[in-house]
Amino acid sequence: MPSVLRGLFKTLAWSDFAVRPEAPPKAGQVVVAARTDTVNSLVARPEQIPETKKFRLADTVQVVISLNASGTFQKSWIATTMSQSQRDDLLSHEQGHYDIHALLSRDFFLAVMELKSNEYDTPGGLTVDINAAQRATTDKSSAVQATYDTETGTGSKPTEQAKWKGMIQSAFDTAASPPRSAAGGTPIKVTLLSVLSQNGFNF
Repeated sequence: MPSVLRGLFKTLAWSDFAVRPEAPPKAGQVVVAARTDTVNSLVARPEQIPETKKFRLADTVQVVISLNASGTFQKSWIATTMSQSQRDDLLSHEQGHYDIHALLSRDFFLAVMELKSNEYDTPGGLTVDINAAQRATTDKSSAVQATYDTETGTGSKPTEQAKWKGMIQSAFDTAASPPRSAAGGTPIKVTLLSVLSQNGFNF
């Protein structure tokens, strides 16, 4: 099976969030109303180059992005204490959390795919490069997510929330320069971290 990336595009719904019973917060109390835990998995293997003692990355790479059900939740009180508009805004904020990790996972997948042209003396050499690609992308997810929450006030600052939504959308839509294409001809987009850096957020 050829290399594939799955789960990049997902529209969250409240049905994706397990309900955790909890009493409503007291006035002025800051609590977590919902949490989106996005994860990714990687399948990648080396193969020996025919008629040589060298190794390369097999074109069977799989990166799958998904929700971690045990870590994705909503507190029971949001259904009774928040208006529909407030719940919609909160879900939009949580969508940002999913999209951030999904984009970093996409950029990880593309970085791994670039390794296909490399030749290695041992399979371990490939592992070293894959680990480096992970450190440069998905390993930064927690830091980006924390900054997203801080800057947007977990969605309570409309101007900042709109700014982050725009940066995320830019990483989905803006073609890389110079133009490049994936194996299937799909234009490669700019990395999320490069968009954030252009806006003063460096990780």
